[in-house]
Amino acid sequence: DQRRLFAYLMKTRGLSQEIVHYFVHNKLIYEDEKHHNIVYCGRDPQGVVRYAGLRGTADYNGRTFKMDVPGNDKNYGVNIVNKESSELKVFEAVIDCMSYMDMFGDKTTNKLILGMVEDNPLAQFLKDYPHIKTISFCLDNPDIDAAAKKALYGDMSKPKEQRKPGLIEKYEALGYEVKVETPPHGKDYNESLLQMKNGFTEIKYKKNGPTEIKYKGYTII
Repeated sequence: DQRRLFAYLMKTRGLSQEIVHYFVHNKLIYEDEKHHNIVYCGRDPQGVVRYAGLRGTADYNGRTFKMDVPGNDKNYGVNIVNKESSELKVFEAVIDCMSYMDMFGDKTTNKLILGMVEDNPLAQFLKDYPHIKTISFCLDNPDIDAAAKKALYGDMSKPKEQRKPGLIEKYEALGYEVKVETPPHGKDYNESLLQMKNGFTEIKYKKNGPTEIKYKGYTII
C-alpha cells in the first residue's frame, strides 16, 4: 500500500508528496510487500525492468539497508526519458535525483541514476538514446566527497599519463557538452533539500565537518 515508502521519503528524507507520487505513478519505485523496502526500477527502452535495487525504510543506529536484487544487469540504471530534451542529468542515487527535482521542479530533462561507482549505465543510456547532446553530472559535492571528485576529475594524485580519465574528460572526448552541477548546500542533493526546508541557507565545510552554519540569517557555529 506504499505507506512506509511515503512515510520514509517524506518524513525522513524531506521529499514532497508530489515528487514521491511522481516516482510511484511512473513505476520507478514501489514498496515490497514482505520487508517494506523501497524497490528502485531501471528499465530498458522496451520498458522491461533490467535493474532493481533495494533501500530500507528504517535506519537503525545510523545504519541503512541497501542491496541490489539478484539478477541485475549492471549496464542499466533507474532512468527518466524525455526525447524532447537533449540534456541528461546524471545522479549517484535515486533520492538525490528526487531531491533535485523537488528543489528545482525539473521534470523536463532526461535523468539517470548510476547506482554504482562505474559509468556502465551511462554508456548504455547514451547508446539507447542517441538524442542526448549535453550531460550534466549532479553527483555529490566534489569539494566534500573525495569519491565524487575522483569520479569527475580522475585520480589527481597520479601523473596525467598514468591517470584514468575522469567522467568530464571522458565524455567531452566523445563529443558531448559536459556540465557539473554542485549541490547548493551540504554534501548531496538530499542534504541540500533538508537544509533548505529547515532554514539552513549556507554551510561551509572542512574535512572533519562544518566550520560555519547560517540558519535563518544567523551564524550559529
